[in-house]
Amino acid sequence: MIFPKESWSEATPQSQNIDPEKLDIALRYMKTNTGVDGIRELTVIRNGYLVWSGDNIDRKHFIWSCTKSITSTLLGILMDDNKCTLDTIAADFVADLKKDYPTITLRHFATMTSGYNSIGPYTYGDKDPLDGSINPLIPAEPIFSPGEKFSYWDNAMRMFGRVLTGIAGKPLDEFFKERIGDPIAMRDWSWGRCLAMNDQADGMTIRDAAGGFETTSRELARFGLMLLNLGKWEGRQIVSEAWVKAATSVQVPLNIPLNTYSSRQRGIVGPGVYGYNWWTNGFRINGSRIWPGAPDDLYAALGFNTNRCFIIPSWNMVITRGGTDGEIPDEIENRIISDFFALLKEGTNLGLTQK
Repeated sequence: MIFPKESWSEATPQSQNIDPEKLDIALRYMKTNTGVDGIRELTVIRNGYLVWSGDNIDRKHFIWSCTKSITSTLLGILMDDNKCTLDTIAADFVADLKKDYPTITLRHFATMTSGYNSIGPYTYGDKDPLDGSINPLIPAEPIFSPGEKFSYWDNAMRMFGRVLTGIAGKPLDEFFKERIGDPIAMRDWSWGRCLAMNDQADGMTIRDAAGGFETTSRELARFGLMLLNLGKWEGRQIVSEAWVKAATSVQVPLNIPLNTYSSRQRGIVGPGVYGYNWWTNGFRINGSRIWPGAPDDLYAALGFNTNRCFIIPSWNMVITRGGTDGEIPDEIENRIISDFFALLKEGTNLGLTQK
């Protein structure tokens, strides 16, 4: 595997054992079945080479919930630094949690099983009593006991970001730049603040860990390549191999029930497929994989507007897709992803290097 310097090394699909005609079929399928941005912001990386890209991969915008997987990686680095563990009590770093959340751990936040609730709307689309802010970072009574259910909810993730800020001792954007962005030469990115009533803690700005990261598909591919190489970049271990393997494996058991509200209403089902803020190609309650046409070891960061970062270790491949063109219902999107990778599989030879 090679690593890009300031720019990616480009190669033909053939040179990296990808049939260009089969690749074209898969890409045309993806273009037809996504929003108006199609595949203009799509990259295909194999063996560290950029083998295909759309004409708009340098367009910067929010990648929404892909931010969660970036936040997860920062958690892994903090654990590598021995500043915390998965069983660290969050209230040790955010005093506001001590009253109603004395037992919530970082593991609960990273698996969306915390039961955390905050002032403001619970379900998406509800009117917020706090002048329209959807992320006030003010705890309310728990929805359920920690670890009892799965509930994919952004306000819990935003509080998680506040906790990690306290552990890191600096805003998450500064920590990201120092430990990930600069080492992998990821330049064109920014991380928005939580637009909340109390988005400062100990003089530090709280960044939106749920969906505030902005970047381009080209830059996101660097992050994906680092994960593909088990946390290493040109010999430097950015985040431990052990964390990458743990975070991208199923961590929410299939028998964990969904919370009645946010997760079920939005169709976001984590049991059997959710890791530590990463999505895996695991098994759902019906016994099938979430993306049956894709390689079993595929994992992904998934964000609103079909912003995606797919990592496929068995193919030595990273695929990113960016857009601002609206969301596709989860079940339809899962079928499209599955079919796309089934088509791509036909043209992908597992011989990983060919000059």
